[in-house]
Amino acid sequence: MEENRSLDNFYFFIYDRDAMRKWSVLILREERPVVGFVFTERGRWIFLSALIIFFSAFLYVGMEGYRQRALLSKVIYVHTKRHALLHRLRLVERKISELKDRIGSLAEFIQTGRLYVNLELLPPEEFEMGTGGRAPTPLYSDPSLNQKVWKLDEEITSISALVSFDKEKLGEVEKKIRERESLLSHTPSIWPTTGRITSSFGYRIHPVTGKREFHRGLDIANLPGTPVYATADGVVCFVGWKGGYGHTVEINHGYGYKTRYAHLRSYVVRKGQRVRRGQVIGYIGSSGLTTGPHLHYEVRVLGKPVNPYHYLDLSPTTY
Repeated sequence: MEENRSLDNFYFFIYDRDAMRKWSVLILREERPVVGFVFTERGRWIFLSALIIFFSAFLYVGMEGYRQRALLSKVIYVHTKRHALLHRLRLVERKISELKDRIGSLAEFIQTGRLYVNLELLPPEEFEMGTGGRAPTPLYSDPSLNQKVWKLDEEITSISALVSFDKEKLGEVEKKIRERESLLSHTPSIWPTTGRITSSFGYRIHPVTGKREFHRGLDIANLPGTPVYATADGVVCFVGWKGGYGHTVEINHGYGYKTRYAHLRSYVVRKGQRVRRGQVIGYIGSSGLTTGPHLHYEVRVLGKPVNPYHYLDLSPTTY
């Protein structure tokens, strides 16, 4: 067997001698002396073994280097992820701190609201809910990371409980405010018309009969056709002729309040209709037992007439 190989001006000749018992290797180089080797059968196996060991070692070193580079890459990746996680945890801590400050302000707002609607103030410790009793599960191999995560988890749980608590207490304040707003909107509080007051609430001499009697409302004189307004939200409970009151409108405002508007020339509402404060319900006239055009206005609480002055503002258009 004979082989001829060249590599950058080097030529190798391998001769098989004595039926594979010996190898003769000649190395020819241009313009240089010839170098030759003779391998016996034993030397050949030693050479082959050495070659196998060399390539095995080379392969092992290569694989180990690759493994080390992969491990180093993994360490760098884990280190980078840890720093990124720590950065995100710091951002979460900052957001939680800001959220706790806002919740503290919300607690003050709740207390102020409870004062406004006459609710009992809450003890300060109720706004400082704690957590605990839970066995944390390690998430990372780094104990410091686990401590940070557990602490943030406790704070988030506490904040969640506080938000639910504050939401409930805000609901109580909101409910009371709605009740108060509803009460205020259904409480007579504006003048029913403009004009000149000709008769007040209380005893008087009736201008038609000449008898002393108790006047249950307020008389406001003005030109016929002057608009008459509902003094609060409510439902019209009577529309029609009512004896000496003439054309009359009565409104049930709820909460025990009713108002009466009498001696009208005409009305523009019907029984069962809902009306709003300031809505026109009729016009001044002189129907019924009267000496001239005016509005007779009454306020009743639980069926009892009360002084309308207590439910009127000091409008400059009425005198």
